[in-house]
Parts: sequence; structure tokens; C-alpha cells
Amino acid sequence: MRRRWAWMRQVGTWIKRHLGRRGSSLLFFCLIDLIIAWSLINPATTPLLRRSLSYSYIVRYTFFDHGPLWGWAGAWIIVGLICGVSAWLKERDAIAFALAIAMKIIWSGMFLAAWILMHAQGAWILGMTWAGFAAFVGIIAGWPEPIEHPPTQVDHPTSEQSRA
Repeated sequence: MRRRWAWMRQVGTWIKRHLGRRGSSLLFFCLIDLIIAWSLINPATTPLLRRSLSYSYIVRYTFFDHGPLWGWAGAWIIVGLICGVSAWLKERDAIAFALAIAMKIIWSGMFLAAWILMHAQGAWILGMTWAGFAAFVGIIAGWPEPIEHPPTQVDHPTSEQSRA
């Protein structure tokens, strides 16, 4: 069973070695953002979302006035792709982290507004979850990438030196 999943450890090690912790985090945020975008445009889930009181608020009262959810999906895709590209650009990831935080704060604010203005039961849970996720992204954005030190070479006495 362990051999079956060994490739996942190898992929994780490769990503960590090439992207570092911050880049790996941005790659994860890219994946999350693209999944959210897909959930907004997927024909199977769109009718369910439109019936939800909190999502109907997002569709009716945001800057996409009576607009489709694909407008929001486009925003999630743009932020996700910027995070994905920035994962490979070491030390040039500040904009990606800022956009990731901003998108999650906006999304959180819309759910909290739906809860307050439309009495959408349970929307506050989503709002607080997205706010917490935005804070988590902010914490990761503040991490410095660890400095890798080359391994130190330990001088072991040779057999001739130990005899002396």
C-alpha cells in the first residue's frame, strides 16, 4: 500500500525543493481558486447555487448587478492563475498573495452582507470561514523563505592522522 502512494511523496518533495514553502502555498491557492471558479460555472452546481439565499445575494447585489456567476468565476480564475504563475517566480510573489487575500476578503464580505441584509441563515459561517482563510494566506505571505545552507563538511581524521 505504501508503494502505491510513494509517488505523491516524491512529487511533494520535488515541489518543495523547486518552489519553496511560499511557492508551494501559492500553488495550493491556485488550485483552490480554480476549484471555486469551476463550482461557479459548472452546469451541475450553478442551479443549486442560484437557489441558495447567500449566492442569490451575490448575484443580485454585487457589482455584477443581476449578472451571472461566471463573472465571479472569471475573477477567481484570474487570481488563481496569477497565484499559479507567481509560485514559480521566487521573491516576486507579493502581488499574488495580495490578490489572494483580497479575493477571499471580498468573498467573505459578500457572505457576511448576505447574512446581515438578507438574513441568509448560515451565510455568516461561510463569511467567517473565508475571513479566516484570508488571514491564513496573510500569515503565509509574511513568512520568509528559509535560507538553505550548504551541508557542512566534517573533517574526519584519516587513518594516518589518527595514528600520529
